[in-house]
Amino acid sequence: MCNRYGHWATLAALRARAEQMQEEFFVDSEMGNLEPQANIYADQDGPILQRLNGGLALKKARWGLPPFQKHDAKGRLERPRNNIRKTD
Repeated sequence: MCNRYGHWATLAALRARAEQMQEEFFVDSEMGNLEPQANIYADQDGPILQRLNGGLALKKARWGLPPFQKHDAKGRLERPRNNIRKTD
């Protein structure tokens, strides 16, 4: 999994897509003008579409995996690991 993503869709484009899908479209009040964001990294808020009340709701949500909270046998907080391998 890459730890970043971006978005470039406008509110008008998302609303038009929801209309094509015959879905109601709701926008959370905290979304503002939905400016394009080329880089949204883990632990940053980013826009998501969520099924809600029979339609699609545009909201902000934290991007990425939950914080790593595992302790070793001595009670120390372990560091997160990435499992990366090449398969070709």
